[in-house]
Amino acid sequence: MTTPRATPPLASDPPGSPERAPALTPQRQQQIAIGALVLALLLGAGIVYWFLIGSKPRARQVKVNPAQQRVDLRAFGGGRGPVRLPRGPAKGIEKTDATRWQIRGDAGGATVTRTPAPAAPANAAPANAAAAA
Repeated sequence: MTTPRATPPLASDPPGSPERAPALTPQRQQQIAIGALVLALLLGAGIVYWFLIGSKPRARQVKVNPAQQRVDLRAFGGGRGPVRLPRGPAKGIEKTDATRWQIRGDAGGATVTRTPAPAAPANAAPANAAAAA
C-alpha cells in the first residue's frame, strides 16, 4: 500500500515572478464607469446636434439682376415647347370585332375570342328533350 505524499501549499505568485498591478478598487471602477457614460452621452449629443443643426446649409443671400434673366429653353425640349408623351392604352374592355375582345388593366391584359358552338349531329336529341317529354 502506498502512502499519499504531502503536497506543498500553492503560492499565489511563485518567487521571482514580476509583481502584478493591484486590482481596481470599487471607487476606481465607479469612476471609470461614470467617465465612460459621460463620454457616450457626449458622443450621442454630438451626433444628434450634427443631424439636427450642424448639417443644415448655411444661409446665403443671392442677388439677381432681372435684366440678365432669360428663359431656360432646355426645360421645354430645346425650344420646341414641352414634350408630351403619348398615353398608354386605355384600361377596360374593348370589342375589336364580332368575336374578339381585349381586356386591359393595371397589371396586364388579355384577349378573349368567342368561338361558335360546334354543330350538333343531326340524330342527336335536343338538350332540353327531357323537359319537353
